[in-house]
Amino acid sequence: MRKLSILFITAWLLIFEQANAQTVKTVGNTGSADYTTLSQAVNYINELTEIPPGGVIINVTAGQVFTENPPAITKVASASNPIVFQRSGEGANPIISYEDDLDDKLVVHIQNSAHITWNGIDVQDTNPTNANTYQVAVAIEASSDISIMNSTLTNFSRYGVYSAGASSNIHI
Repeated sequence: MRKLSILFITAWLLIFEQANAQTVKTVGNTGSADYTTLSQAVNYINELTEIPPGGVIINVTAGQVFTENPPAITKVASASNPIVFQRSGEGANPIISYEDDLDDKLVVHIQNSAHITWNGIDVQDTNPTNANTYQVAVAIEASSDISIMNSTLTNFSRYGVYSAGASSNIHI
């Protein structure tokens, strides 16, 4: 009977642990990480058929600069299975910085999404006098339950954060 009780408790703990597990991925352009760019991490999120139990955490290595224009985040998560992009490690916030003539004049684009958190990742326009580069740091469109926190949005000619299309529960 005692063995059966131990087996039952062990099975229950494993099920409980899996139910609350989170998928954690890392982004870093030096060393060993799951992805070397934020674009790769966003593509991973967007290609998921469903959000894993406990959600997805994308840890972005502190102190690094990512020179890129990531695609829009277009995934609907939930309160129990959120998507979190966050700084990881000691040091300055990582930075997304890019200077190019772009058709898409924004950096972080959250579109038709829910339960997304952007925490401790800075967004910077390196040439704010060039009208052909970024105009918006973060664009939130037709989305809900979005949090932007502990991030510095620097040198944008129009908006730090732009929200449109019936977006709700936006926390900055």
